[in-house]
This record gives sequence, C-alpha cells and structure tokens, in this order.
Amino acid sequence: MQKRRRRELGGNPEEASTLTYFQAKITGCQSMFFFTFIV
Repeated sequence: MQKRRRRELGGNPEEASTLTYFQAKITGCQSMFFFTFIV
C-alpha cells in the first residue's frame, strides 16, 4: 500500500514522506473503524 502510494506521488522525498505519514494515520483510523464495525 505505502509503496504503491509513494510511486503514485513521484514528488520530492520529503513531500512523499509527509504525505505517506498522514495517509498512514488516515488508513489507521479507517482500519480501526472497520475493525469496530466487523467486531
């Protein structure tokens, strides 16, 4: 997932790291919601 997004961004390494960091936070929140719904 992260590798694929980094390839899509294809921008500066700093921007990619920050974007992936925020995306990881967002995906983490989404995963928590999904887990709560499933369980």
